[in-house]
Amino acid sequence: MRSLITILAAGLLATLPVAAESFDHSGFDLVLSTYVNALGQVDYASLKANRSGLDAYVAALGETSPKSHPKRFPTRKDKLAYWINAYNALVLRGVIDAYPVKSVKDIKYFMGFFNRTWSTVGGESYTLNNIEHDVLRAEFKEPRIHAAINCASVGCPRLEPTAFFADGIDDQLEAVMRKFLNESRNVTIEASRKRVTLSKILDWFGSDFTNWYESKLNVDDARILDYVALYVEGERAAGLDRTWEVRFHDYDWSLNDQAGPQEMP
Repeated sequence: MRSLITILAAGLLATLPVAAESFDHSGFDLVLSTYVNALGQVDYASLKANRSGLDAYVAALGETSPKSHPKRFPTRKDKLAYWINAYNALVLRGVIDAYPVKSVKDIKYFMGFFNRTWSTVGGESYTLNNIEHDVLRAEFKEPRIHAAINCASVGCPRLEPTAFFADGIDDQLEAVMRKFLNESRNVTIEASRKRVTLSKILDWFGSDFTNWYESKLNVDDARILDYVALYVEGERAAGLDRTWEVRFHDYDWSLNDQAGPQEMP
Protein backbone atom coordinates (compact mmCIF):
# COMPACT_ATOMS: atom_id res chain seq x y z
CA MET A 1 0.00 0.00 0.00
CA ARG A 2 2.77 2.41 0.90
CA SER A 3 4.48 1.87 -2.46
CA LEU A 4 1.18 2.53 -4.27
CA ILE A 5 0.72 5.80 -2.36
CA THR A 6 4.27 6.77 -3.20
CA ILE A 7 3.69 6.09 -6.89
CA LEU A 8 0.45 8.08 -6.90
CA ALA A 9 2.09 10.99 -5.09
CA ALA A 10 4.97 11.00 -7.54
CA GLY A 11 2.55 11.02 -10.44
CA LEU A 12 0.62 13.92 -8.93
CA LEU A 13 3.80 15.95 -8.42
CA ALA A 14 4.81 15.30 -11.99
CA THR A 15 1.61 16.94 -13.22
CA LEU A 16 2.00 20.09 -11.14
CA PRO A 17 3.33 23.16 -12.98
CA VAL A 18 6.97 23.95 -12.27
CA ALA A 19 7.80 27.59 -11.55
CA ALA A 20 10.07 29.07 -14.18
CA GLU A 21 13.56 29.96 -13.02
CA SER A 22 13.93 33.70 -12.44
CA PHE A 23 16.48 35.65 -14.46
CA ASP A 24 19.83 35.91 -12.69
CA HIS A 25 21.29 39.43 -12.30
CA SER A 26 24.02 38.41 -9.85
CA GLY A 27 26.73 38.34 -12.52
CA PHE A 28 26.01 41.91 -13.51
CA ASP A 29 25.89 42.89 -9.85
CA LEU A 30 29.43 41.54 -9.46
CA VAL A 31 30.62 43.49 -12.50
CA LEU A 32 29.22 46.72 -11.10
CA SER A 33 30.57 46.22 -7.59
CA THR A 34 34.02 45.48 -9.05
CA TYR A 35 34.38 48.29 -11.61
CA VAL A 36 32.12 51.14 -10.41
CA ASN A 37 33.21 53.43 -7.56
CA ALA A 38 31.17 55.45 -5.07
CA LEU A 39 31.08 58.42 -7.45
CA GLY A 40 29.45 56.32 -10.15
CA GLN A 41 32.61 56.33 -12.26
CA VAL A 42 33.67 53.23 -14.16
CA ASP A 43 37.13 51.71 -14.46
CA TYR A 44 36.65 51.13 -18.17
CA ALA A 45 40.25 50.13 -18.80
CA SER A 46 40.08 47.28 -16.29
CA LEU A 47 36.59 46.28 -17.37
CA LYS A 48 37.71 46.04 -20.99
CA ALA A 49 40.67 43.89 -19.97
CA ASN A 50 38.46 41.63 -17.86
CA ARG A 51 35.19 41.67 -19.77
CA SER A 52 34.12 38.02 -19.53
CA GLY A 53 31.62 38.64 -16.73
CA LEU A 54 29.89 41.48 -18.58
CA ASP A 55 29.96 39.55 -21.87
CA ALA A 56 28.34 36.54 -20.19
CA TYR A 57 25.56 38.71 -18.79
CA VAL A 58 24.98 40.41 -22.16
CA ALA A 59 24.83 36.97 -23.78
CA ALA A 60 22.15 35.95 -21.28
CA LEU A 61 20.21 39.12 -22.14
CA GLY A 62 20.46 38.13 -25.79
CA GLU A 63 18.74 34.81 -25.15
CA THR A 64 16.11 35.79 -22.62
CA SER A 65 13.85 38.78 -22.02
CA PRO A 66 10.40 39.42 -20.53
CA LYS A 67 9.06 39.39 -24.08
CA SER A 68 10.68 36.12 -25.17
CA HIS A 69 10.21 34.24 -21.88
CA PRO A 70 7.35 35.95 -19.99
CA LYS A 71 6.99 33.14 -17.42
CA ARG A 72 10.44 33.99 -16.08
CA PHE A 73 9.27 37.54 -15.36
CA PRO A 74 5.92 37.12 -13.63
CA THR A 75 5.67 40.58 -12.07
CA ARG A 76 6.07 44.18 -13.15
CA LYS A 77 9.05 44.43 -10.80
CA ASP A 78 10.79 41.51 -12.51
CA LYS A 79 10.36 43.17 -15.88
CA LEU A 80 11.41 46.62 -14.68
CA ALA A 81 14.60 45.35 -13.01
CA TYR A 82 15.48 43.43 -16.17
CA TRP A 83 15.13 46.38 -18.56
CA ILE A 84 17.01 48.81 -16.31
CA ASN A 85 19.89 46.37 -15.96
CA ALA A 86 19.79 45.57 -19.67
CA TYR A 87 20.14 49.24 -20.58
CA ASN A 88 23.05 49.81 -18.19
CA ALA A 89 24.84 46.62 -19.22
CA LEU A 90 24.54 47.38 -22.93
CA VAL A 91 25.89 50.89 -22.36
CA LEU A 92 28.94 49.47 -20.60
CA ARG A 93 29.44 46.88 -23.34
CA GLY A 94 29.18 49.55 -26.02
CA VAL A 95 31.73 51.75 -24.30
CA ILE A 96 34.35 49.05 -23.76
CA ASP A 97 33.93 47.91 -27.36
CA ALA A 98 35.09 51.39 -28.43
CA TYR A 99 37.33 52.33 -25.50
CA PRO A 100 39.37 54.47 -25.13
CA VAL A 101 37.00 57.34 -25.93
CA LYS A 102 36.26 60.64 -24.20
CA SER A 103 32.50 60.56 -24.77
CA VAL A 104 29.80 58.25 -26.05
CA LYS A 105 29.12 60.96 -28.62
CA ASP A 106 32.49 60.08 -30.16
CA ILE A 107 31.59 56.42 -30.69
CA LYS A 108 29.11 57.09 -33.47
CA TYR A 109 28.31 60.57 -34.70
CA PHE A 110 24.85 62.13 -34.45
CA MET A 111 24.05 60.16 -31.30
CA GLY A 112 24.54 56.91 -33.16
CA PHE A 113 25.65 55.20 -29.95
CA PHE A 114 22.01 55.38 -28.83
CA ASN A 115 20.06 55.07 -32.06
CA ARG A 116 22.27 53.10 -34.47
CA THR A 117 23.98 50.53 -32.24
CA TRP A 118 21.94 47.33 -32.25
CA SER A 119 22.01 44.61 -29.60
CA THR A 120 20.18 41.31 -29.34
CA VAL A 121 17.80 41.15 -26.37
CA GLY A 122 15.59 38.11 -26.02
CA GLY A 123 16.27 37.18 -29.62
CA GLU A 124 15.21 40.59 -31.00
CA SER A 125 17.24 43.63 -32.02
CA TYR A 126 17.11 46.76 -29.90
CA THR A 127 18.95 50.06 -29.75
CA LEU A 128 19.45 51.82 -26.44
CA ASN A 129 16.79 54.31 -27.51
CA ASN A 130 14.38 51.43 -28.12
CA ILE A 131 14.90 50.19 -24.58
CA GLU A 132 14.64 53.63 -22.99
CA HIS A 133 11.74 55.11 -24.95
CA ASP A 134 9.77 52.18 -26.37
CA VAL A 135 10.05 49.89 -23.36
CA LEU A 136 10.96 51.65 -20.12
CA ARG A 137 9.17 54.94 -20.69
CA ALA A 138 6.26 53.70 -22.78
CA GLU A 139 5.41 50.53 -20.88
CA PHE A 140 6.23 51.41 -17.27
CA LYS A 141 5.57 55.16 -17.07
CA GLU A 142 7.96 55.27 -14.12
CA PRO A 143 9.81 58.61 -13.79
CA ARG A 144 12.35 57.18 -11.37
CA ILE A 145 13.95 55.18 -14.18
CA HIS A 146 15.67 58.42 -15.21
CA ALA A 147 17.76 58.23 -12.03
CA ALA A 148 18.50 54.53 -12.57
CA ILE A 149 19.64 54.23 -16.17
CA ASN A 150 23.06 55.58 -17.01
CA CYS A 151 24.36 56.78 -20.39
CA ALA A 152 28.06 56.62 -19.42
CA SER A 153 28.27 60.40 -19.11
CA VAL A 154 29.09 62.80 -16.29
CA GLY A 155 25.75 64.54 -16.79
CA CYS A 156 23.88 61.31 -16.00
CA PRO A 157 22.73 60.25 -12.56
CA ARG A 158 25.55 58.29 -10.96
CA LEU A 159 25.79 54.67 -12.02
CA GLU A 160 25.03 52.51 -9.00
CA PRO A 161 27.66 49.92 -8.01
CA THR A 162 24.86 47.35 -7.70
CA ALA A 163 22.33 45.85 -10.07
CA PHE A 164 18.60 46.32 -9.70
CA PHE A 165 16.58 43.39 -8.37
CA ALA A 166 12.83 42.80 -8.39
CA ASP A 167 12.88 42.25 -4.64
CA GLY A 168 13.35 45.75 -3.28
CA ILE A 169 13.32 47.66 -6.58
CA ASP A 170 10.92 50.30 -5.24
CA ASP A 171 13.34 51.10 -2.43
CA GLN A 172 16.23 51.17 -4.91
CA LEU A 173 14.40 53.57 -7.23
CA GLU A 174 13.45 55.85 -4.36
CA ALA A 175 17.05 55.91 -3.17
CA VAL A 176 18.56 56.76 -6.56
CA MET A 177 16.03 59.50 -7.28
CA ARG A 178 16.58 61.02 -3.84
CA LYS A 179 20.34 60.92 -4.37
CA PHE A 180 20.03 62.46 -7.83
CA LEU A 181 17.83 65.37 -6.79
CA ASN A 182 19.82 66.15 -3.67
CA GLU A 183 23.04 66.74 -5.60
CA SER A 184 23.59 70.44 -6.13
CA ARG A 185 24.79 69.78 -9.67
CA ASN A 186 21.29 68.54 -10.52
CA VAL A 187 19.25 70.99 -8.45
CA THR A 188 21.08 74.28 -8.02
CA ILE A 189 19.20 76.72 -5.80
CA GLU A 190 20.08 80.41 -5.90
CA ALA A 191 17.80 82.08 -3.38
CA SER A 192 19.35 85.53 -3.89
CA ARG A 193 18.38 85.37 -7.57
CA LYS A 194 15.11 83.48 -6.99
CA ARG A 195 16.33 80.89 -9.46
CA VAL A 196 16.51 77.09 -9.59
CA THR A 197 18.69 75.42 -12.21
CA LEU A 198 17.90 71.77 -12.83
CA SER A 199 19.50 68.83 -14.58
CA LYS A 200 18.78 68.78 -18.29
CA ILE A 201 17.13 65.40 -17.74
CA LEU A 202 14.22 67.20 -16.08
CA ASP A 203 13.86 69.30 -19.22
CA TRP A 204 14.17 66.50 -21.78
CA PHE A 205 11.70 64.25 -19.96
CA GLY A 206 9.56 66.85 -18.20
CA SER A 207 6.29 65.13 -19.06
CA ASP A 208 7.46 61.93 -17.32
CA PHE A 209 8.01 63.74 -14.05
CA THR A 210 4.63 65.45 -14.09
CA ASN A 211 2.71 62.37 -15.25
CA TRP A 212 1.66 64.13 -18.42
CA TYR A 213 2.29 61.86 -21.35
CA GLU A 214 1.33 64.30 -24.05
CA SER A 215 3.61 66.93 -25.52
CA LYS A 216 6.51 68.21 -23.43
CA LEU A 217 5.28 71.68 -24.40
CA ASN A 218 2.39 71.20 -21.97
CA VAL A 219 4.70 70.90 -18.97
CA ASP A 220 5.24 74.06 -16.96
CA ASP A 221 8.18 74.76 -14.68
CA ALA A 222 6.08 74.89 -11.53
CA ARG A 223 4.96 71.29 -11.98
CA ILE A 224 8.55 70.17 -12.45
CA LEU A 225 9.40 71.83 -9.14
CA ASP A 226 6.49 69.99 -7.52
CA TYR A 227 8.16 66.71 -8.40
CA VAL A 228 11.60 67.87 -7.31
CA ALA A 229 10.16 69.02 -3.99
CA LEU A 230 9.11 65.45 -3.21
CA TYR A 231 12.78 64.52 -2.81
CA VAL A 232 14.88 67.59 -1.96
CA GLU A 233 15.67 67.55 1.74
CA GLY A 234 16.73 69.90 4.53
CA GLU A 235 17.20 73.64 4.18
CA ARG A 236 17.44 73.38 0.39
CA ALA A 237 13.78 72.39 0.21
CA ALA A 238 12.82 75.96 1.11
CA GLY A 239 14.41 77.11 -2.13
CA LEU A 240 11.82 75.48 -4.34
CA ASP A 241 9.40 78.36 -4.60
CA ARG A 242 6.99 77.75 -7.49
CA THR A 243 7.26 81.36 -8.55
CA TRP A 244 11.02 81.30 -9.02
CA GLU A 245 12.72 81.16 -12.39
CA VAL A 246 13.63 77.68 -13.62
CA ARG A 247 16.63 77.06 -15.85
CA PHE A 248 18.43 73.93 -16.95
CA HIS A 249 22.12 73.04 -16.86
CA ASP A 250 23.97 72.17 -20.03
CA TYR A 251 24.50 68.42 -20.25
CA ASP A 252 28.02 67.11 -19.70
CA TRP A 253 28.68 64.29 -22.17
CA SER A 254 32.20 63.56 -20.84
CA LEU A 255 32.71 59.86 -20.18
CA ASN A 256 32.15 58.82 -16.56
CA ASP A 257 35.59 57.26 -16.51
CA GLN A 258 37.67 56.69 -13.38
CA ALA A 259 40.64 57.71 -15.50
CA GLY A 260 39.10 61.19 -15.77
CA PRO A 261 38.32 63.77 -13.06
CA GLN A 262 37.91 62.16 -9.66
CA GLU A 263 35.43 64.63 -8.25
CA MET A 264 31.87 65.08 -9.47
CA PRO A 265 30.63 68.70 -9.62
